[in-house]
Amino acid sequence: MGYKARYKSNANMDYLNPIRVVEMLYMAIDKSGTTEPTKVAYALEDLHYAGPSGDSWMRGGDHQMMGPTYVLRLAKAGQAGVRHDVDGTGLGWRTEELFDVAATTPQLRCQMERPPR
Repeated sequence: MGYKARYKSNANMDYLNPIRVVEMLYMAIDKSGTTEPTKVAYALEDLHYAGPSGDSWMRGGDHQMMGPTYVLRLAKAGQAGVRHDVDGTGLGWRTEELFDVAATTPQLRCQMERPPR
């Protein structure tokens, strides 16, 4: 039985981050041709993922995940911008602000020691 049917979920907010992580891991394994951790870690560097919440990428210099930042609030379902009633509460998520990844990417300060390729 699928997640949405089993838990009566009609919101996608509850699994966006785990899906992104698994998809990017799959992409890095495919790109490196192995599951060897060091090779997969290098394959993750600067890898982009165009997912349902927007473009995300793994910054190569410090392996930080970069992506858009959403500011959300609960509002009455059916109002403008609120498509779904979340978990039968009569409320749903409305996007108040959306910051592009370029606006929220911090300066690289890490001097990470790397294993040999």
